[in-house]
Amino acid sequence: MAWYRNRITRNQDQPELATCQRCGQAEETLVHLTTECPVLEDARSHHFDEDNPVTFLFNEPEIALSYLRDAGLTEAGCV
Repeated sequence: MAWYRNRITRNQDQPELATCQRCGQAEETLVHLTTECPVLEDARSHHFDEDNPVTFLFNEPEIALSYLRDAGLTEAGCV
């Protein structure tokens, strides 16, 4: 999640692109990856029953982790 890496490391000399690496349509933030990214729509619908998958990050972490794995977000350089 490039946006967060830039923010945490304050990488001002060579900022990493913050655009979503999957869809290229928005900033690659946790909210985008869990609720908005069209490329991850199938993974979201498979794991989340509610309209707001962000609630699963806090209430049902095992489901959230399963989603992150299936969406390929636990690979090196992601979460």
